[in-house]
Amino acid sequence: YGDAAIAAFSIVTRVSNMVFSIAIGLAQGFQPVCAFNYGAKKYGRVRQAVLFTLSGAVAVVAVLGGICALNAEGIVGLFRSEEQILDIGSKTLRFACAGIVTLPFTACGSMVFQSTGQKGRAIFIAAMQSGLIYIPMLLILPKLLGLTGLELAQPVSYAIGAVIAIPMIAAFLNKLKAMDAAQKEESLK
Repeated sequence: YGDAAIAAFSIVTRVSNMVFSIAIGLAQGFQPVCAFNYGAKKYGRVRQAVLFTLSGAVAVVAVLGGICALNAEGIVGLFRSEEQILDIGSKTLRFACAGIVTLPFTACGSMVFQSTGQKGRAIFIAAMQSGLIYIPMLLILPKLLGLTGLELAQPVSYAIGAVIAIPMIAAFLNKLKAMDAAQKEESLK
């Protein structure tokens, strides 16, 4: 799609990686809390930590994504001033910011399963977001939508990843709730 598209995508990748890194950092910061409490059989705390981290991460990423989306042209303009790069870059950054709001679900989901010894689920979620969905989106969407398809590939893969991760996380949270209730019932005996 030309030099302007390459330049625009490079800028957007750098900017969105900053927000991406914050989401990953929040999930990684939660990981020791999750692992410690799960190992100590404090299932209620694990559940609270997961919900707190997810809601906090979504809020932080939504605010940062919103700021970037509202100032997309200005942010891209900090790096390059050519009109075509500004047009492609600001549109791509807005798409990226919309999709990145769903990132905490896959990031936290992967960390939850890794922290609780569920390696297969953790690997699946991490691979799903990075390649199992993204690569097909890179191959399919540009054929259907041209440059817009390429701009949408990453945000769409984040959203699809979240749609898959959310039921996995919800099932785990329900399991934790049941384990916590059983543990409380056992302690009453």
